Amino acid sequence: MVLSLFLMDALDKIFTNQKDINPEILAELLEPYIRINVEDNSTFLIEGGINLPVHEKLLLFLLARKVLKIKELVEGEGISPNDLVEETQLKEGSVHPGLKLLREKGLVVAKNGKYIVPNYQVLKIREIFNKRRSHGA
Repeated sequence: MVLSLFLMDALDKIFTNQKDINPEILAELLEPYIRINVEDNSTFLIEGGINLPVHEKLLLFLLARKVLKIKELVEGEGISPNDLVEETQLKEGSVHPGLKLLREKGLVVAKNGKYIVPNYQVLKIREIFNKRRSHGA
């Protein structure tokens, strides 16, 4: 009995409630590229993000949406492609293919027609953007 209690306590370390995400990683990732307006929670690209490929812009907007959800400024993290078009001002003809590419790479998932970046992909996305910065691209 004592051994099984010990094992359960040790195993508890690997469980998560999906809210476990380091806010410093999100801030580090987003800061060079994007800002969130404190007045209306709108998200916009800054100089570092303007010339990125559409699929990377979409990742940034979806991560900013995650930030808004973490800070309880929006009801849900997920966002539909049409709402992404409206919020990002990106062309519909580029948003849908961009989301498809991100889905194929496993960087985003769709739930009930709304897209999110799963928490477990944030580190992989940080690696993608760190490589971009280190190569000066």
